[in-house]
Amino acid sequence: MQPKIIENYTRVGVDVGSIVRRVLSHLPLDILEGLREVRVLDRNNAHSAFACYLKDEGTIEIYVSDLLGDFPHILLKLFYPFTYMVVGMAVGHELDHHVNRNNPGIDREESAEKNIMRYVYPSLGIFKPVVRTISFLTRSLRRLRQKKIHEKYG
Repeated sequence: MQPKIIENYTRVGVDVGSIVRRVLSHLPLDILEGLREVRVLDRNNAHSAFACYLKDEGTIEIYVSDLLGDFPHILLKLFYPFTYMVVGMAVGHELDHHVNRNNPGIDREESAEKNIMRYVYPSLGIFKPVVRTISFLTRSLRRLRQKKIHEKYG
């Protein structure tokens, strides 16, 4: 069963909820088992993050302002594969946390970063040939932004 998608975010020129729905719609049901909701929100006011997995709730939250806010709107609108990958990678990262929620024997962050594309790739359609380059670039940008946030907020 597909999780419920809840959207409560300021539009950034891109339908982020649509990207989330597409990524999820291409995954086997066993990956989604136990995932109740995906919330697409502006930001997390408690701490700075792009997304998070709430294990006790079976919920993924995607924070659009934190995830896409630093990118020029023209880039997000005109180069849709880039935007798709940024959002998709956030979803994929949190999906890996969900899939491995009861596996204490792994490094969850390492697993999530390593397996992001496992969850995103099936949904890429005609973008599959260019995804490796975009994936490399977006991973690099994510790491830089995470480092910047960590330095700012500790």
